[in-house]
Amino acid sequence: MSDPLDRRPMADRAAEGVVLASVALAPWAFGSVEAWAEWLLYAAAATAAVLSAIGARREGWRRRLCCAPSLALLGLAALAAAQAAPMPEDVLRRVSPPAAEDRAELLPDGPVRVLGDDSPAVSPAPATISRNPEATRDVACRLLAAWLLLQAVLGLGGGSATYRRFGAVVAVNAAALAGFALVQALTWNGKIFWVRPSPMPESHGWYTGGPFVSHGPLAAWLNLGLGLAIGLMLTGSASTIGRSRGIRPGWAYAAGLIAFGVVASQSRGAFVGMIAATALLLARSRGLGRRAWFSLVGLAGLVVVMLAALGSSSPLVRLASILDAGASGYSVRLDLWRAAADSWRSAPVLGHGFGAFELAVAPRLDRDLGLVFRRAENEYLDVLVEGGLVGLGLAMLLVGSVVRLGLRAWRSERSSPEGASAMVLGGLFGLVALLVHCLGDFSPHIPGLSIAALALCGHLARLGLASRPAPAPAPAGRRCSLPFAIPGPVARLAAAGAAGAIGLALLGHGWERVRAESAMARSGLPLVEHVTRLDGVIPPELPADDLSRARDALRRALARRPDWAAGHLLLARVELGLYRCQAIDWIQAVAGGKLEGVEILADPLWVHAMAHADPEDGAGGFGDPIEHEPVRNHLVPAARSFLEALRCAPRLAEAHGGLAGLDYLLVGGDGGRTLASRAERLAGADTDLLGRLARLAAHQGDARVASRRWRRLLSIDPEAWEPVALAAAALLSPDEILDEVVPPGDGRTALRFAGLLFAEGGDPASRDRFLRAAAQWLPKDDRIAPADRLALEAEAWAGLGRTEEASRSLARSLVLEPGRLDRRRTLVDVLITRGELDEARRQAQVGLSYHPGDPVLRRAIEQVADRIARGDFTRADTPAAAAGDRVAPAGDVL
Repeated sequence: MSDPLDRRPMADRAAEGVVLASVALAPWAFGSVEAWAEWLLYAAAATAAVLSAIGARREGWRRRLCCAPSLALLGLAALAAAQAAPMPEDVLRRVSPPAAEDRAELLPDGPVRVLGDDSPAVSPAPATISRNPEATRDVACRLLAAWLLLQAVLGLGGGSATYRRFGAVVAVNAAALAGFALVQALTWNGKIFWVRPSPMPESHGWYTGGPFVSHGPLAAWLNLGLGLAIGLMLTGSASTIGRSRGIRPGWAYAAGLIAFGVVASQSRGAFVGMIAATALLLARSRGLGRRAWFSLVGLAGLVVVMLAALGSSSPLVRLASILDAGASGYSVRLDLWRAAADSWRSAPVLGHGFGAFELAVAPRLDRDLGLVFRRAENEYLDVLVEGGLVGLGLAMLLVGSVVRLGLRAWRSERSSPEGASAMVLGGLFGLVALLVHCLGDFSPHIPGLSIAALALCGHLARLGLASRPAPAPAPAGRRCSLPFAIPGPVARLAAAGAAGAIGLALLGHGWERVRAESAMARSGLPLVEHVTRLDGVIPPELPADDLSRARDALRRALARRPDWAAGHLLLARVELGLYRCQAIDWIQAVAGGKLEGVEILADPLWVHAMAHADPEDGAGGFGDPIEHEPVRNHLVPAARSFLEALRCAPRLAEAHGGLAGLDYLLVGGDGGRTLASRAERLAGADTDLLGRLARLAAHQGDARVASRRWRRLLSIDPEAWEPVALAAAALLSPDEILDEVVPPGDGRTALRFAGLLFAEGGDPASRDRFLRAAAQWLPKDDRIAPADRLALEAEAWAGLGRTEEASRSLARSLVLEPGRLDRRRTLVDVLITRGELDEARRQAQVGLSYHPGDPVLRRAIEQVADRIARGDFTRADTPAAAAGDRVAPAGDVL
């Protein structure tokens, strides 16, 4: 089934070389996630496809083009192109009613102009199925490049010998990646290749992922190499694998190193995938022989020995957290998956558009997951949300057809004189490991991995297609359905021309991204693609010179990528930062020096309040906002950038919220309250945006809306309670705050509000309402650790003057955490105050067993003994007060 290498056409051998070089080098270019590396992969895929078309045999072209993997991948590319294509409104309503409903609810009826901006008005976003058309076009280009590469691999000659060379390259590369990743992890200095800063420098060395940014793609790549290394290890030179001459030790050592690298990467999904693929290998390897079984057992033993050598840093500690129900397990991903499932139900057939997962799911998140998830961390759910049932069906057709063809090739190779069945089984090992890994990761979105996986799929499909019997020749009069016959050279040139044309289009698209990325590299800002939670991208303390440089770079990048939604949002944020800098200088220059509270006056929301203020309230002196230089220079461009961002992606909560604060600059479109309501609907768990929207409502005097937004913010992030309490106190009465702002059932927040709002006195009845609510809600709040919850209950009861309940709750807290010195001191203090001297002495003695040198507890024992001797059981000064130490309330120590 194979031809000698020197008998194959030169173009075919060159195509194979391009594929092998791309597969081997792509992971070392930081996973090829940057625009320049992706452009090179586009060039490699187009070149390989052209060379393969020139060198391929004529008789197999229809089978290559019309096989199930080819049609499925081409279908996915066509679906992405259709999602990003503009269409008439009535067509969109029939094809995708959810997308049409979004447009009707989120976009103005006509163009919107910005006061003071000489540029043309910004038109509404075109009618598309995708919620982020530019991202969907990028995915369509990647899928087209993947299809070209698949056609190049399917067209390679050489039979199983070509596949063996591919397997050897992948296995050697995987061993090199594993070795490099291990050395880099043991010598981790926060930089990839020890020279390039990592986006996650503070992460553990085992999470680095070698040349990849993350450990997930590395582990997935190693699983591909592990299967092929095992296949090479078990492939002998006899007529069949069952009668092979033995095990190849070099490949056995490589397989052991790769397997150890998979475990040491601490990727839980890859580890489970490796176990599942191993079970498949054992189930399908009845004919491998006794030596092969011994070799697999020895390989597992080698991995165990290597892990034991790591000692306390063993990655098995992280792998054991797979079943952990807490934050270290999969609880965060389960929350994300629930939100993704809800999002899919709103657009079940055609999805929200490839690349638009973030915009589709973010509004449905009800708690802060701590990260921005651009992917579902589950490839199947990701495809379902972005491509709907149509996209998932095409993806399943692609995967299922490759597996089916691989099994056919395995059955065929078992009886082949070349005996490559173990190699085919090794390829299926890597593919199954990746498919299982995709249940909990997004690794196939990394080009450095996807090109290797796609090439493997192409080889398995090629061998499976070759094992299918050739169709019987048609009768002489029916050999061609065309009225004329196409000569072989003409057909090959036509195929090469078509592949070259697609490749040139991809290169043009990729080159614009390269230039945009180059412009961003000079800005000092990271090139971000996510469009939510941009809070940390631009530091608030960034000086004006750096902001100006970032603005110029963003403008150059947007000239190359005019539909880049994240770029427009970043530019708007930069303009807002420049406004603050210039407004501070401008205000201080007018005031003749430093002015207290100038940061408040330099807030763009202050301009909004002044622009909408009633002149009778004394704000008429502010005048027309456009007359002020900082507004003209920066707030006008910011409003323009927010409008451009909405033109690119109408579901951007950040853009709606930004325009709500700049509505006095807009001509046409919707009012600020409507824009703010849209932003609130789309905000999801974005607490920063919710806080700004609440402040906006407070400036407008809308207490009901501000209260609703504050309550939602606190339900997502209870730790943001202090600024919310201060802002709410300026607008609402304490009783209104408890009824409308504090989330029902959140006793800790009610207790904190009571401590802040009534720190300097106030209505005792209102204070007691907060404390009673806290005492009622805390026992049912399972979000707080039991010991901490009991301590908070004690603080609430103590505030209400019910010291018996307070001491009982505090004692139960110390049963769970007996070493807490601060709580022990507080309990002893309460018991002495109540006159329970024997119990106070016992609690102090228990505390001294944990903290023998504590002077407060020693003085407490002495005072209790003295009072018992005198028969004095009345209330007296506590030891802590006598020592001048402050005994903190139970809740203050959390």
